[in-house]
Amino acid sequence: MRLMMREKLERFLRPRSIAVVGASPDVMRIGGRPIAYSLAAGYSGRIYPINPHYDEIQGLRAYPRLESVPAPIDLVVVAVSQKAVEGVIDGAPLETAGFVVFTAGYKEMGGAGEVAEDRLRTLVEGRGSILLGPNCLGFVNPFDKVFATFSSGFEGIQVRPGPIAIITQSGAFGAYLFRLAVERDLGVGFWVSTGNEAGESVSDWITYGANDPNTAVIVAYMEGVRDSDGFRRALDQVDAAQKTLIVIKAGQSQRGALAAMSHTGSVVGSDQAFDAALRYHRAIRVDSIRDMLDLAEAAMLGSFPQGNRLGIITISGGAGILMADAAYKAGLDVPKTPDSVSRQIRTRVPFAAPDNPVDFTAQMINEPGLLEYSLNLMVETRQFDAMAIFLSHVIAAPSLMEVVLNALRHVRHQTRMPLYLVGLPTAEIRRQLRELGTVLIEDATLGIRLIARLAALPSLGNKKEIYDESALEPESGQWKGFTEYDIKQWLRNYHILIPRGYRVTSATDAMQKAERLGYPVVMKLQSPTLMHKTDIHALSFNVASAQAVETEFNRLMRLGTDRTFPELSILLEEMIEPGVEILVSVRQDPVFGPLLVYGLGGIWAEIFHDLRTELVGVSPAMVYDGLMSLQSAPILRGARGQGMNDLRRAGEVIARIGNLGAHLIQTGMITELELNPVRLTSQGPVVLDAAIYRSPHRAL
Repeated sequence: MRLMMREKLERFLRPRSIAVVGASPDVMRIGGRPIAYSLAAGYSGRIYPINPHYDEIQGLRAYPRLESVPAPIDLVVVAVSQKAVEGVIDGAPLETAGFVVFTAGYKEMGGAGEVAEDRLRTLVEGRGSILLGPNCLGFVNPFDKVFATFSSGFEGIQVRPGPIAIITQSGAFGAYLFRLAVERDLGVGFWVSTGNEAGESVSDWITYGANDPNTAVIVAYMEGVRDSDGFRRALDQVDAAQKTLIVIKAGQSQRGALAAMSHTGSVVGSDQAFDAALRYHRAIRVDSIRDMLDLAEAAMLGSFPQGNRLGIITISGGAGILMADAAYKAGLDVPKTPDSVSRQIRTRVPFAAPDNPVDFTAQMINEPGLLEYSLNLMVETRQFDAMAIFLSHVIAAPSLMEVVLNALRHVRHQTRMPLYLVGLPTAEIRRQLRELGTVLIEDATLGIRLIARLAALPSLGNKKEIYDESALEPESGQWKGFTEYDIKQWLRNYHILIPRGYRVTSATDAMQKAERLGYPVVMKLQSPTLMHKTDIHALSFNVASAQAVETEFNRLMRLGTDRTFPELSILLEEMIEPGVEILVSVRQDPVFGPLLVYGLGGIWAEIFHDLRTELVGVSPAMVYDGLMSLQSAPILRGARGQGMNDLRRAGEVIARIGNLGAHLIQTGMITELELNPVRLTSQGPVVLDAAIYRSPHRAL
């Protein structure tokens, strides 16, 4: 983040003086709450209520307008009607750091509201000030006791400052999230509601949090991304600072996307594109507030396993099995306990199950020292990256709570290995466990999934060569047309395999070329406007004789003529050896630009949707990882007697296609390049069919 911008945001978040325009003596009104909250919290700066109808508001001298304030103003909170907002901005001192505009009736209303928001943006940008909103709930900075918000969620609560930043496009949802964090006693360093984002966006505030020394974890609620480049830069800043971003992104469904448009006017890009943007970064996407807060607490405590090997200790065999199953599904390894450790556990408790999960049963009631004994043995092996401990309600028993805490204290003396305890939560137990850097989880299965997500984070930020900087740029002169034949010839120039073939316009030429290729052959109708040949039976396979070639040539040409396709020809190709088929597509996303989509193809593409989406430019190594992550990976590799396919080579070809297609999209020539199927053969991936789209069309 530029130093000047950071300094402005600092003055904005940590103002020495606040003016509230539209201030009210009624502490329950929008113009009264920011003053009441800040006074109650003990804000040490100056507050200037602005309202021409009062001489005093909430015990403070009131002023008729901003120009009347005889001192510098860092922050202006605007709580007036929309028609009065621009006058407020004009009347503010030039040195004002920024404005919080509660007022609604802008972009979210469309039409005149959009025009008014553009004027507001231009006005504030011209001053070089920060703008939060409009149509927002403001912000809170508990460190400096600034409550520039009117949310009712802050009535009568004490907010403990801490390492979590909350950034949200939805004010009401964000305030609810903040309140839940407070109830859970999670320390919040700052909370920002961005509203319509006429000024600073969620991305700007994520960047600020990444560079803020008081922030370790950033949680964000988003409905859309205004600036994809800014968002990607923000993710890079999170990685560079080795911090963690946990995000809820709404608008996954078509109905959700429409709701997002009416709520904030955000442009909602494809959900898969958003996931692709987060991939390879220290970012976790969640679907619920509970997951968000659980992960935020664990990240706040620094509970990041450095691998995927999980040890499980339990007082319940059933819980141990449940947790082991959940670990398997989440991609965690539950390695067998070393034989030496198993023998020692069984010597101590003959009826224990010692092989991970380690189940020492209810014997802990008789021998409270069993927890420390078993935990020490497992930690000392260095065979595990994290420990999950199921104690159910035992930890809440007054006679056992201190025994458990002492066991964890002793283990903490020898290791910083992440410890996750599954048990009954109480405020006091949670507080003491936090002091020990131990995460308390209520649900065993959800807890295991949480561990898996955290275990993935360190490697995400450290992967090398994620994006390929040496993207190929085609020469425009090599592009000849929009038929399948034209596309394939263009691809061949970039060392992408296609079947041997010819374009023909007469039956005689077709028969001669078929003899040259060798039977059987494939025949396909060609026209610049023909996209889906299978739908109208505009292709033939296994054409095995000259007579059949002539017959199929005449049939296909009649079909094209009857349907008035222009510039008709026939593509004659060799038959390619059998093999698994994939789909490779490069398409334009309205927010993130060109996307690379690949996965199981052919007739299965639209049935199973086993596809991976990446931002274009991803390296061949990352494409290979993506192929291996698909459910169909065993099929793609080669299964049940099929030859083994070289998926690393496939990754190279797919990445190259992504770069080529992105170039065409960025030049405005096309909106999508779709190659389906691409057959995996012993010679490498071969493009069997190709289509270009030059206008919006249905998604897969």
